[in-house]
Amino acid sequence: MRELHQHTKRTARKPHRCNECGIAIDPRTVYMLWHGVSDGTGYSAKVCLDCDLVQTAIYWSLQDGDD
Repeated sequence: MRELHQHTKRTARKPHRCNECGIAIDPRTVYMLWHGVSDGTGYSAKVCLDCDLVQTAIYWSLQDGDD
């Protein structure tokens, strides 16, 4: 099944919570919006920059083994 994953840098206009760690994302704070389709189901998540950095590092470390 085809999967689609994207992430976009956004600036909060209202308060949000990071879907990974639960920290507050205050207005005018930059965060990442993850969205896409996985296993046929759509998803979206607002993620603080710290969690995005960790998730990106994990993703790329797992990709190194796919050679």
